[in-house]
Amino acid sequence: MKPTLSGLLLVGAFIWTRVVFSHPSSGIVVNERGEVLFVHSTRGVAKVDREGQITYVHRSTGGHWLCIDREGSFARVQPKNFLRVTPDGHRPAIIYADGGAPITVAKDGHLYFGSGWDGGHENEPGAATISRVSADGAVSAFAPKLKQTTTEIS
Repeated sequence: MKPTLSGLLLVGAFIWTRVVFSHPSSGIVVNERGEVLFVHSTRGVAKVDREGQITYVHRSTGGHWLCIDREGSFARVQPKNFLRVTPDGHRPAIIYADGGAPITVAKDGHLYFGSGWDGGHENEPGAATISRVSADGAVSAFAPKLKQTTTEIS
């Protein structure tokens, strides 16, 4: 079967759309042993040891965000909407987000993340405001007026 011009244009448009509208993963942390962990787009969470050897601590075709929980607040729990990719009890804990918005664990032990989106719950991962979750699972709005402010700007 000979490729048609319309077929080639359709395939080209699909590839162009994926390139234009996709964005790279973000998340790179260094643990106390000097190992570098990062989100390797379409492959998962990779770890590069001090000798330069790469291994994967989590396999995933998605993935966008990564953070380190140095004090281990989430070392024995799975935070809602996110995935701890280190073994139970391991410190520091490494937390991975398959989508949503940036995440971080602060010195206060809370996991902070971009949250809220049009049509969704204000404490689900998104990019309109900031929420936080404690190790016991309590979720609260950290910057509830941010969504209103960003709406006023746009």
